[in-house]
Amino acid sequence: MFENAFDFAIDYFSNPDKVVKDRTGTKQRGLGQILDDQMIGKIVEYGVCKIIELNHRNKKKIIPDNQVKSNFEYGQPDVIQVIEGKKKRLPKIFLEIKNSPKNYEWISVYDSQFDGMKRWGKQNTKKSSKSNNIFVIFASLLDKHGERVFATATEEGNDEKWLMSDELTRIETAKQEMIKDILNETKCAKKIAEKIIDLDESQKDNIEKLSEETLRGIKNLINLKLTFKKRKSDVLGSFLKFKKLSPKFNFFFNLDDFKVRIDYILLGSELDTSGIGQKFLKDEIWPSPEIFWDNINKKPSSIKIRSESKGNEGSLLSSISELGEKKKLSLDILVNNTTYWKKPNFWHYPKQFGKLSFSEKTKFFVKETNSRAKLEEDQTKEKLKQIIVECKTKTTVTSDFLGSFSLEPGSWKINLWTKLEDLKNRDDYAIPKRYYDQFLAGCTSDRIQIISQNI
Repeated sequence: MFENAFDFAIDYFSNPDKVVKDRTGTKQRGLGQILDDQMIGKIVEYGVCKIIELNHRNKKKIIPDNQVKSNFEYGQPDVIQVIEGKKKRLPKIFLEIKNSPKNYEWISVYDSQFDGMKRWGKQNTKKSSKSNNIFVIFASLLDKHGERVFATATEEGNDEKWLMSDELTRIETAKQEMIKDILNETKCAKKIAEKIIDLDESQKDNIEKLSEETLRGIKNLINLKLTFKKRKSDVLGSFLKFKKLSPKFNFFFNLDDFKVRIDYILLGSELDTSGIGQKFLKDEIWPSPEIFWDNINKKPSSIKIRSESKGNEGSLLSSISELGEKKKLSLDILVNNTTYWKKPNFWHYPKQFGKLSFSEKTKFFVKETNSRAKLEEDQTKEKLKQIIVECKTKTTVTSDFLGSFSLEPGSWKINLWTKLEDLKNRDDYAIPKRYYDQFLAGCTSDRIQIISQNI
């Protein structure tokens, strides 16, 4: 599996027609970066095929597409052949296998890719051209402790379980040296210094006494365990360890420390607009489906709507007006009162998101603020609008498309923000990851069985 992934990455780099620039399009990637980027995705494909094989009682052999093509073919499935007994044949269903991205909120495919999938289904199966013979699989590569591995890093975490004894000793030595510096600068007790080195919020005053050099050293120490983790789980390093090229590579995990996990399996019929999915067009923003999150902390953002001097039941702030009390927000209200500026336009609450229903009767407000955005080179004072939800008790908010959200008592903003620096450059079919987690996650194991039996 790893050997094949390595060979695929080499073939990719050797093909003069393949793009080797980074995602910004400004820097050339060397062979090492190509190996990192391509190997993980290919290992995920092989791992998914193996999982499908293991779920079939008659030992089907699932053959992925290992050929590097000069021109990418959207209508080509990731599994190109099935061997059953001694018979080789084409697959009976279309499998698209994707490496689950980091911190993703959408499960999506390009419209050109989806159209190619449906054309393949029409040409290669006895079923209709509908998307009920298409399966899109998102899967992850995990390290020995079950945490996801990416080309640039593993998931965040500061656990010490993967560290070797010499690495733990190195960290402890650095910690003790840092504690000495803290004691010299703050004149505090050692127990207090041990809290300071963890940047405990209760020691804010003492932390402010530290020099910039000591504070930087503390942050480097905190990151040291994470740095070990990122480097130990490097897939290329682990592969070179397997090849026994040098004892230096013993620093990395073993190949059998990794495994592939299937995260999501979406039916083409669900992804289509006739199912659950919605289409999001190019030259528009790519909105986050997490409408109660802010775009920095990734959690619901509360807001004060009344004058503090007047108490909770005081007068509304001048920028806020009341929309009424009800248990539903219609699509018209949401679209007309939720705006976001992203050059070159003001964008409104996406119609694809649909209306919102609330489990409890809820008061709604709209906040209006001035915008200095440029429209057609002229300054404008068009208002930015944001709906505020005031919950008196714990409230569940539901959307047929977005899924459900739980809000604690308080005032919460409905946020509209884009996940991309630029406007979208392609059309996409998508459903929110939140929706799958809430309503379809229980189907994943059954869908593995369906694929195994019917491919």
